[in-house]
Amino acid sequence: MVGTADAVSVTADRVVVGDWKSGASFQEHPSTNVQLRFLALAAARANHVASARAIIVVIGDDDDGWPKIWSADFDEMDLDLIAHEVRTIRGRVLSAQSDVAAGRTPPLTVGSFCRYCKALPACPAFVGVSQILVPLADRTLTMTPAQIGELWVKAEAVGIA
Repeated sequence: MVGTADAVSVTADRVVVGDWKSGASFQEHPSTNVQLRFLALAAARANHVASARAIIVVIGDDDDGWPKIWSADFDEMDLDLIAHEVRTIRGRVLSAQSDVAAGRTPPLTVGSFCRYCKALPACPAFVGVSQILVPLADRTLTMTPAQIGELWVKAEAVGIA
C-alpha cells in the first residue's frame, strides 16, 4: 500500500497521523478511510504503540472558510483488524497479478475512487457501461430494471450521473 502522512506525532502510548485535504471533493471519514487506517497502523507498529488517532483536515470545503476536522481513534484490537484488512488486500493484489500474468481479467471493484483512475477509459469494469451509454436511446426500452440500476450505480460512481 502506498501513502504519505502529512503529519505524524508520537507519544509514549499513541501515534497521531494527520492528512490535509483541500477543495470540496468528497472525503471519507478517517474511521473508514483505507489510506489513513493503513497509515495509523504503520505508524503505530513502527513506534511500538498500541493505539492511534487518524485525523483528516479538510481546507476550503465550506463557505465559512473554517477547516473541517474529523478524527478516529483505534485501539489495539482495531489495529489488529486493520492489519488483517491489509493482509486481505495484499492477497487480492497478488491474486490479481497472477490473473493478469495468466492473461485473465482480475475481479474488479467499482466505486467512487474510479473517477480518479487514469485507466478508467479502458477499464474492463466500464466497457459494459460504455456499450450501454452510446446507444442508450435505442436500448433503454430493452433494458431490464436490474440493468438500468447497474448502469446508474456505475455512472454515479464515476460522477457522470
